[in-house]
Amino acid sequence: MNCIDSEGYAETLRQLLPKGFAWAGKTENDGNLRKLIEGLAIEASKVDCRAKELQEEIDPAITLELLKDWERVMGLPDNCTELATSIAERRKAILFKLNLIGGQTVEFYIDIALYFGYIITITEFNLFRVGSSPITDPIYDEGWAHVFQVNSALDTFVYFLTGASEVGIDPLRKWGNETLECLINELKPAHTQVIFSYT
Repeated sequence: MNCIDSEGYAETLRQLLPKGFAWAGKTENDGNLRKLIEGLAIEASKVDCRAKELQEEIDPAITLELLKDWERVMGLPDNCTELATSIAERRKAILFKLNLIGGQTVEFYIDIALYFGYIITITEFNLFRVGSSPITDPIYDEGWAHVFQVNSALDTFVYFLTGASEVGIDPLRKWGNETLECLINELKPAHTQVIFSYT
């Protein structure tokens, strides 16, 4: 972040003064005009630096000061992000909401899980059809047509990330699958059921 220092603003203000004999030398000594210019320059420099800091806060991937405002705008915390405790997780939830398009494919759910640090596979249960299904296939009836299984590790660890996590706020390591289950259940079609299998 490069902001203009107070001396740079003071020089600019001096150049903006009217020209002429009445103003000659007024800013060179320790008079009131010089003190006024220096005081205005200090404040202008502070405003410039502050504006540049706020420009960085516009990016939700690195925001800290406006994190609560971003969450308010995105409707967070919601059912799944109530579990988010670290700054990195909260930023990730904001970015997720901003970029979520939606979908119902296996790849959609795998990508969402991966975004939050979970490696999963999905098992779909196909109906057994006499004459077209191999004899070795399990026999699933119509009740299984709208069921899918999410397979994941029993313990998924989320680690402290230098540059993304905040020292003194974020834990060094966090584990559990509550966020995964919540996300899948929130985003699955309403008529489906999900089984979670951990190994």
